Amino acid sequence: SAEQIYAGSSSLKTVLNAWGAVRLRHGNLGAGINIDPSLYSSFQFRVHGGTTGGQIKVLLGNDIGGTFTAYTTTIPASQWTLINIPMGQLNPSNNVIHSFYIQNDASSQRTF
Repeated sequence: SAEQIYAGSSSLKTVLNAWGAVRLRHGNLGAGINIDPSLYSSFQFRVHGGTTGGQIKVLLGNDIGGTFTAYTTTIPASQWTLINIPMGQLNPSNNVIHSFYIQNDASSQRTF
């Protein structure tokens, strides 16, 4: 989208229904390509709160049933927010990673 750009010429925009999520993954479903969490100290990204802001949940995942911890935070409206989560907080068991999710943690539609 060219509506809210942090840097460059475009950004990812998503309209999420209640508890909907954006999922980014490495590899095909059932055949994920392992991301070694020991190579990273944190998971960092920026998110724009849109016109209403709202609460998001960040999760990691893999195809082998690893257990991960959700991180929940509130994003203010009409501004970019830096999210920086220590890897040990999202992945205390140091499982390989195949996916990450940014989830609308609300019962109504939100745009991020």
